[in-house]
Amino acid sequence: MDSGSFFDVYFGEFKSLYKDVKNAPGLKNKVLYLIMPPGWSHTGGHLTAKIDFEQFLNQDSK
Repeated sequence: MDSGSFFDVYFGEFKSLYKDVKNAPGLKNKVLYLIMPPGWSHTGGHLTAKIDFEQFLNQDSK
């Protein structure tokens, strides 16, 4: 992301979401990209905020 670009800062995530939806296999995965939380992936490599936070807490307690 170009932090000096107004459009990139405010609309860059929509561009990324469009690319994810476009490249997702099958209609089901395309729809899931629109309704699942940020970080969800059809490949199973999810890193949603909830998972990231849980990993942070587990790392902190070690």
